[in-house]
This record gives sequence, structure tokens and C-alpha cells, in this order.
Amino acid sequence: MFTEEELKKIMNYINKLDSSNPYELTRMIIILLLIETGVRRSELLNIKIKNINIESMTIKLTSTKTKEEGYVFFTDMTKDLLKEYIEFYPERKYLLFNYLPYSRYTYRHLNAFMEHLIKTLV
Repeated sequence: MFTEEELKKIMNYINKLDSSNPYELTRMIIILLLIETGVRRSELLNIKIKNINIESMTIKLTSTKTKEEGYVFFTDMTKDLLKEYIEFYPERKYLLFNYLPYSRYTYRHLNAFMEHLIKTLV
């Protein structure tokens, strides 16, 4: 749970990012999907592009803690950003992609970003 003040800081951080930069758009997508869907880190990292339904604004989760598939929903704002994000490199299998080393996003990348975010927002 976030306080209203914490959520404002997070949204201010997102608003300062440039969605035309794939590296910064990755950060926006990560934050929004974590907040909107409540997915776990492992579920986030394992989202496949083919399992994202832009029209119904749903994501099919195939790699969950319970080993059962499920669905999560996202908002219109995230819908537009996801469309943009997928277009940067549509041939990849997984949604999250690290555009600096040009490889799939890993736990290490996610943890480093989360540490950066915490330091930035404190």
C-alpha cells in the first residue's frame, strides 16, 4: 500500500520520464504495471508480448506463484504506453527489454532499478 504522498512522488517521477526514449519508457511500464496490476516481480519479468491483449487491456500471466494461469488488467494510460513500447522492438518474446545492453530484463536489472527508484523518491 502507498500513501497518497508516496503515490504523488511516484507519478511525478513517471511524468518526468521521456516516453520516446525506450530506456525511460521501460521504467514507466515497470512502475505502472506493478501499481495497476499487483503482479509479482517474477510475473512481471515473464510477461510475453503474445499474452498482452491491447484491446481488452488484459495480460495473461502464465508464470505465476500458484502455477495457474491468470489475467490482470491495465488502464488506458498504460495501454497507450504499451503500444508504443512494443513498437520499439516487436520481435522480442518478453515484454520487458533492457535497451542499454540490448537483452531481456532480468532480476538484477529490476532490482537495480528499484534501488534507484527508492533513492530518487526518498
